[in-house]
Amino acid sequence: MLLLRNDPSDDALDRSWAQTSGILFGQLAAMRGVIVLNDPFGLANALNKTYFQHFPEQVRPKTCISRDIHDIKEFISNQNDKVVIKPLQGSGGQSVFLIGEDEKANLNQMIEAVIRDGYCIAQEYLPGAVDGDVRLFVLNGRPMKKDGKYAAFRRRNDTGDARSNMHSGGKGVECEVTEKMLELVEMVRPKLVRDGMFLCGLDIVDDKLMEINVFSPGGLGSSQELTGVDFTDVIIRDLERKLLC
Repeated sequence: MLLLRNDPSDDALDRSWAQTSGILFGQLAAMRGVIVLNDPFGLANALNKTYFQHFPEQVRPKTCISRDIHDIKEFISNQNDKVVIKPLQGSGGQSVFLIGEDEKANLNQMIEAVIRDGYCIAQEYLPGAVDGDVRLFVLNGRPMKKDGKYAAFRRRNDTGDARSNMHSGGKGVECEVTEKMLELVEMVRPKLVRDGMFLCGLDIVDDKLMEINVFSPGGLGSSQELTGVDFTDVIIRDLERKLLC
């Protein structure tokens, strides 16, 4: 059994080759009968945030993906509130900008900073994001749960930064997993299972998914500290089940 895991935000500068190489080696191993998780053929389709667009529209915020400044500005002008722009290929909160009325004077410069290295994602800003987002861990398409507690926590940034990523100063706090969150998981479960996504992290704000992390869903340790539950044996038991199948 081979577990594929890399942190794209750490590898972006010094090990840009690592992610693709890991997937290719994983595919070779899978073709020789090795159980590889997450499925390397599924991961190959998830190398950037366009993967998220393959999930049901009702779970996603309004989004525009483009390198055309005019298209991006038109999308922003059509939204009733703030908009987030970020790179299509990126992680860890790098080059993420929150655009409100006060920032529009510098809008061209911010868009240019994002599209300099590729495509830009412009996304509606959800009001609940002021309280951060919830990272909910999903195992084989179902919320990870033990002793009546879910493997989940809220990521909140109290510094005034709109980004809640742990790399950007976000802190983990306890959270409640609501029925709406569980409904979101159920809506994306079929594709996650079909794509062989054994372990992933869903980032949830209000009634929408902001991202689905399939490469390096960090924060399980934070979840264990906040809930007082060790979830590792849940994962190990599921790995053992796969070996015995």
